[in-house]
Amino acid sequence: PHRPCPVLAHEGRREGGVDGQRLDGAELAVKCIPKARISKDAAALDDARREGEVLSLVSPHPGIASLVELAEDRHNAYYVTELCSGGELFDALVAKGAFGESDAAACFDAMVRALDHAHQLGITHRDVKPENFLLVTEEEQEAAEEREREDMERRGGSSGASSSSSSSSSSEDEGEDEEEEDGIITPKISAGRDDAAPLTPGRPKAAGNPVRKPKHGIASRLRLADFGLAAYALPGEILTEVVGSAPYVAPEVLRRSYSTAADMWSLG
Repeated sequence: PHRPCPVLAHEGRREGGVDGQRLDGAELAVKCIPKARISKDAAALDDARREGEVLSLVSPHPGIASLVELAEDRHNAYYVTELCSGGELFDALVAKGAFGESDAAACFDAMVRALDHAHQLGITHRDVKPENFLLVTEEEQEAAEEREREDMERRGGSSGASSSSSSSSSSEDEGEDEEEEDGIITPKISAGRDDAAPLTPGRPKAAGNPVRKPKHGIASRLRLADFGLAAYALPGEILTEVVGSAPYVAPEVLRRSYSTAADMWSLG
């Protein structure tokens, strides 16, 4: 249901950086990845594709800086996500000195639920730290809730109408940008499944525990972000790559034998 991302025409972005742009009246974050920098590096290309896949799979979720749009043009790939301009949880902790028991418990509950959502999808974050939990402002929170209500209303329509609209939108997009089919970053999603599916950001894909939103306070504004180091790990699967941030990395990661439980060690 999303129209083509208008940031493709924006000339003021930073390469590889994140800028705030507006889409349908909402201010969003845009991560720009120059294709020239990664197209000849197989590992970097795989990382960029995986990050797009992971963002699409974990979105939407009230505890995650959710994906709104994936787009490409001739020179760049763009990940458009929810904007979190309230800063990092780390900075909020430093500024406050310490959270009260109720705020601390509510925040930790929200953080666990965001990670649990990813883990149920077979995704290990691998860089859990206070700097990667961002805060939305109260205004951004209200805008996100409004988008969620609109999305629920759209999903409430008939499947036939939805399918027809999707086909029509797809045809229009093909006419506007013939390079769409040859995108190197966002061609297909497999995510550990045998049946690769077209990229469809904005639709829930987990059938795990029901999502419970924090009711109020700082916990309701927390968003898990930066899935650039995330990896797929099925139940019982062992990961061996040493990644993460030294102050928070689990001992098992350094021993090159870990699973999604390493995220929980880092969170603790």
